[in-house]
Amino acid sequence: MYSSPKSLCCETPNQAPEPAAGELRLRLEGLAMIRGATVEDAAAVCAIYNPYIATTVITFEEMAVAMPAMRARITEVTASGGFQRSTWIV
Repeated sequence: MYSSPKSLCCETPNQAPEPAAGELRLRLEGLAMIRGATVEDAAAVCAIYNPYIATTVITFEEMAVAMPAMRARITEVTASGGFQRSTWIV
């Protein structure tokens, strides 16, 4: 499910859960957190990405990406664990 930017903001360090072992999170002055994507983020990624497919020529895709396909993409890229060159971040 898509989360609004306000729900992602952390006003105090205690509001965000601690990162799991090997997980990198970057907190930007308490306003946002950048973390590795998980399959639970697939719907939100689709909600952000699909309008660009439909209304621009920025991507090479021609059809919207369904959530199961986006989950598979995220799983494939993150299967090795930890951050790598092509890690998805949210």
